[in-house]
Amino acid sequence: MKQHPWIWAEGFQDGAEIDLELIESKHISTSLRRQQGDRIVLTDGYGRVGEALIVELAASHVRVLVEGVNVVDPPGNEVEVALGVLHTQAMEWAVQKAVEVGVARFRPVMTARSQVGLKTLRARLERWRNMVRGACKQSHRAWLMAIEEPIKIEELFERWRSGALVAAFDGVDIAHIDSATPRRLLVGPEGGLSEDEVQLITTLGWQGLRLSPHVLRAETAVIVGASYLVME
Repeated sequence: MKQHPWIWAEGFQDGAEIDLELIESKHISTSLRRQQGDRIVLTDGYGRVGEALIVELAASHVRVLVEGVNVVDPPGNEVEVALGVLHTQAMEWAVQKAVEVGVARFRPVMTARSQVGLKTLRARLERWRNMVRGACKQSHRAWLMAIEEPIKIEELFERWRSGALVAAFDGVDIAHIDSATPRRLLVGPEGGLSEDEVQLITTLGWQGLRLSPHVLRAETAVIVGASYLVME
């Protein structure tokens, strides 16, 4: 079956003609090289997916006719991940791939070994959220992944006091994780978690999750771990 490109739109209704946002119009006409009469799929990131026909097309203006709207149920397995802040490129890669594997919520976390401050992280939030939209379109995902406000790891411990998993080379395989354990995963930053942070995690009773027989980069670990939890 032919896969039509997914395009971001809001407020679309069955049978209506709508003008797409400028950035989406340019993407359709220049990057995707679509023409009048081609079909696309509209998504709003909150479960609404619409089939649409391009009825007008110019370099910076696209109008479509919505030919049908479906509502996709939200994913049943609400996986959350928290990642100790990485350098810019690695963090952006992790955000994109977390969308693709089906993570519900993504939390940047400041740890003892983080090299970026909260103020800088909050300034990056809008960029990350725009990347989430793009990754949802690319992966044909009907529900946005939420990127939460960055917090310090001590606050994460309070929020996840009821239980979580932590990526650990000496942890247990996913098959041995209790089904009652909340599907939350913490992955430390480059250099790992500090001894004090590990001690606090032990006190909380969080279980270590083994992801590979090899040592993984943090951005790889968060995606491998998230994939285990989403598919379990």
